[in-house]
Amino acid sequence: MVAERGLALVAVGVDPPLSRHDIELIRNLSRYTPNISLLLTKVDVLDEGERAQVREFVQKQLARYWNDAVPVYPYSVRPGFERLRAELDQCLLSQAHSEAGEQHAAILRHKVDSLLGSAPAI
Repeated sequence: MVAERGLALVAVGVDPPLSRHDIELIRNLSRYTPNISLLLTKVDVLDEGERAQVREFVQKQLARYWNDAVPVYPYSVRPGFERLRAELDQCLLSQAHSEAGEQHAAILRHKVDSLLGSAPAI
C-alpha cells in the first residue's frame, strides 16, 4: 500500500520526458509521502548535452507544480552507465535506508496535514 511508504520513486522515460499522466501520478503520490523522486530512464539514447537539457526541462516542469524540489536521477541499465546507478544508490536509496526513522515521523506529519487539508470544514 502506497500510504505506508517513505519513498516514492517514479520512473519516466526521456521520450517524452514528462507527460500530464506523470504529473498527475506525482500529484497523487504527494498526498501519501513528502519524499518523491523521479528516475529519468533511457538516458543512454541521448548524448551528454541532450541529457542535461532533458533533466533541466523536467526539473523546470516539476518546479511549476511543487515548491519543494523533486530530485531527478538520470538512469540507464545499459553497460557504461554504472556511475548513474551508483549515484542513485548513494544519493537516494542508501540515504532513505539510513534515515528511515526520521522519514517515518515526517511521513506521519505529512499524512495528518494532508488529511486535515482535505477534510470538509465544519
